[in-house]
Amino acid sequence: IMLKPNGQLVLIDFGTAGEMTCTYLAKIKKGGSGDVTMIKSAGYTPPEQQKGKAVSQSDFYALGSIFVYLLTGKHLSDVYDAHNDQFNWRSHTSGISPLLMDFIDQLIARQPSQRPLDTQVILERLKTIERHEL
Repeated sequence: IMLKPNGQLVLIDFGTAGEMTCTYLAKIKKGGSGDVTMIKSAGYTPPEQQKGKAVSQSDFYALGSIFVYLLTGKHLSDVYDAHNDQFNWRSHTSGISPLLMDFIDQLIARQPSQRPLDTQVILERLKTIERHEL
């Protein structure tokens, strides 16, 4: 997340996955092995991406992870309850809209199919939350 000079927040992508794909393909072309180092950020990488099966909703998990960290100062791995397979982050924050917390929970859902379908759904959900908070 980057703050532009005009005060607008924007999401940025450093292109690591793309660079790794190009490196991997070049290595294969030259007859090298298919081994490649996986790059991931602890607490931000969704389960499916850790297994090499990223989907479009994988980015939404990372976004939700960032929200949790900004609101609590804790990584998802710090608030993960393995026994119940859920993230218990809500108790580490206060004064947050229940609608916003529900939205964040949807972003960090363990299954990609339980996350928003696309960015349009996310924008509509944020608009709804904003309307209810005014």
